[in-house]
Amino acid sequence: MKSIQQIVNSGNSKIDIPMGEYEGPLRINRSCTIDGHGATLWSKGETALIVDSANVTINHLRVEITDHPEQIVAIKVKNDTVLKDVEVHGQEDINGTVSKWKLPRMLDFGAFAAGKANEFCREIVAERNCRIVNNVHGMDIKPQTISAGRNEVSFKVTSLMNFTILYGDVLLQTDYGVNKRIYISGRAVQGVPEVHEQKAMPGSNAVGNGHMAGQDSGSRAINGSSVPKLIKGQRIPLGNAEKLFIGFQGEYSGLEVDPYAFLLYEDGKTRQDSDLIFFGNTQSESNGVYIDRMDESQGVGICLKNVGKDVESIVVAFAVYAEDGNTTRNFSRVKNPMVRIFMDGNCKYEFLLELGLERVVNALEIYRHKGEWKMKAVGAGFMAGLKRLCEQYGIDVE
Repeated sequence: MKSIQQIVNSGNSKIDIPMGEYEGPLRINRSCTIDGHGATLWSKGETALIVDSANVTINHLRVEITDHPEQIVAIKVKNDTVLKDVEVHGQEDINGTVSKWKLPRMLDFGAFAAGKANEFCREIVAERNCRIVNNVHGMDIKPQTISAGRNEVSFKVTSLMNFTILYGDVLLQTDYGVNKRIYISGRAVQGVPEVHEQKAMPGSNAVGNGHMAGQDSGSRAINGSSVPKLIKGQRIPLGNAEKLFIGFQGEYSGLEVDPYAFLLYEDGKTRQDSDLIFFGNTQSESNGVYIDRMDESQGVGICLKNVGKDVESIVVAFAVYAEDGNTTRNFSRVKNPMVRIFMDGNCKYEFLLELGLERVVNALEIYRHKGEWKMKAVGAGFMAGLKRLCEQYGIDVE
């Protein structure tokens, strides 16, 4: 697979980036128009996108700093660089002027009253004028446009049934083509007092200083536990962890949700049928990846030291079992689907899944990066079922 730098260098004045994820940095040193088609360009601790040339246009690209994004410049561009629908997780340097965004990745409303409307008021500190695009079902936002500086924003959640999880995102669209995304979470719980906030409280309740998913300080699970929530695209270093368990959890009956794991090599494909771990092939040759059960959840166990040295990544997926042609059995019948991630026997993270008519979900990817293991929250569902994933990773399905 070509690097994103190779793709840009080999293109003409109009460059199409195939959908996917690419590690930066990317340096653009000639006039051109780039269409990212929703691809992600990421970097751990350095600027991911640098534009050195005049007359550059960048469309439909996501740029992300994975570690300490509030401190690191994600994109460095010229005054005449045209940005259109470019989502940036990190700061921007526009001709030497560096932004000072302080938005969290997740705003957690915690537990709120089920069966009743609840309203939350938060302070958003915006770097520039923004339009708020609401992608959360069951929630209204006012106002829908905010100005540079401090703004009070109301989040009104409609009546939700007991134990319904509120999850989604809002997009802040700036007036210069850069978008910022904030994830929203919460849970309707019977017996919890109604929330009717009329005024934002400064400090811990401000969005600019709100709860950050994936951090020990301030992060919390929707059900009130201290387990951090992962969001789509988030990457976590596994550090000294030796064993993992990734289990599926949800409320459903009359369905079977089965775990699957794909062992992928340098080319992003499997090499043989035995690289698919599932109920018919419950462990890899080295017993590094296996089907397991923990806390009443069936899932995939991984012993990292036993994973073959030539295995570059492990994709963990879950699929609703259905006979051929039966499209009524899908994740729309699963309430509050989530993945729980255990490290050495302790639950460290939870990942809420946004699913509907999909029959299979690519939940997580465990991968090597510069000699270290990392984990990425994927959460990509497919209506076509398991066959779609098998074909993508080189497994022939009859």
